[in-house]
Amino acid sequence: SQSRYEQLDHITAQQIMSPNPLTLDYKDMATAAAELMQEKKISQVIICENYQYFGIVHIHDLNSEGIL
Repeated sequence: SQSRYEQLDHITAQQIMSPNPLTLDYKDMATAAAELMQEKKISQVIICENYQYFGIVHIHDLNSEGIL
């Protein structure tokens, strides 16, 4: 597939990142992460505690736990 960038070795993370990623609270149920991923068609959700980064739940995590 063709990239919209002419020189791939000059692409910065900032150019392709999600500036406002979706988050969940660390106390939310894993099923809430699954529902959010399915609804928004995304593969990972950042987990926060008091609005601070706590970790990431990836769709593979949900698959390996039998949630999806």
